[in-house]
Amino acid sequence: MNKRGFTLVELIVVIAVIGILVLIATPKLIGYTQEAKKTNILNDIRVLENKIEEYLIKNDDRLPNEFLDTELIILETAQTEGKLYSVKGSVSVDNVLSGTFKEIHNNFIKSKLKGKFYVNNKAEVYYLDNIASAEVVENDPSDFAYMVVGNEIEITNYHGSKKDVVIPAKIEDKPVIKIGDFSFRRKELTSIKLPSTVIDIGIYAFEGNKLTTLNISENVISIRESSFRDNLLETVRIGNKVTNIGDFAFDSNNLELLTLGNNITNIGVQAFYNNKLTNVILPNSLKSIGQSAFRQNQITSITIGSNVELFEYTFGENFYNIYNNEAKTSATYITTGEQEAGTWIKQ
Repeated sequence: MNKRGFTLVELIVVIAVIGILVLIATPKLIGYTQEAKKTNILNDIRVLENKIEEYLIKNDDRLPNEFLDTELIILETAQTEGKLYSVKGSVSVDNVLSGTFKEIHNNFIKSKLKGKFYVNNKAEVYYLDNIASAEVVENDPSDFAYMVVGNEIEITNYHGSKKDVVIPAKIEDKPVIKIGDFSFRRKELTSIKLPSTVIDIGIYAFEGNKLTTLNISENVISIRESSFRDNLLETVRIGNKVTNIGDFAFDSNNLELLTLGNNITNIGVQAFYNNKLTNVILPNSLKSIGQSAFRQNQITSITIGSNVELFEYTFGENFYNIYNNEAKTSATYITTGEQEAGTWIKQ
């Protein structure tokens, strides 16, 4: 009997076929694995929400003492990276997180998942996947110049070397409540994370940097003149306590996605001038928008409340005319043409 082994050509063909089969099968296998993981996440969130609801009923609406207070910025960071889940699935950057959060203690959880679970003051549970990449390491207080005002801290300057800055919530065991005027101006920063203690952002505070994404922490009330002007911002989320956005605050960025909180009453002159916005949804709380606030964008859809005080060139003369002709009624207005030259129609 003639026993013949495989030739080199035959071996190469077999290996190539196996390689092709692996390439075909791997994406499907990864997809199945990811889908199974997501199912487990959503299931564990539902179980935890039911368990917490039962616990609150039995304990006068008080969460367990071993649940740890958590900075909102930790969840916002994971949200930006696409690693935060609620019972509805992945939490997109369009959803503004609000309220207080606590980390759920391991003793309360029976889960095989390796991430962490959090609960807010509405008893809504969130899951943070891949903890390592979402950990927030604060800059050392020595990186900042600051002054003590009563029992609070105002940062006045930054002289650290890091371009990705995480501002600490406390310095000298006192809360950081204000980012002072000009304090981070033209430092070539590429990212900034604000603690939830901050309530006021001063004029020109972050002007002239290289920031691309920004989450305004939930307790900020006022964003002052030119505070984020001349950056590279593409995405901005503004929390629900902000009432005023100052003149030129986000002038000359690359904004494509803007989420505004629901308590803003005033948007200043040229606040969002010279960006790349195509769709603007304004809160019903808004009372006035300054001259040229949204000019030099690419806006084709504007959702606006009633009786908002506009100037002729807030968006452009054509929108100003249609909004006033429609008795300043609340609606979504669209155009198929250019923002300033196109014809606007009330939906």
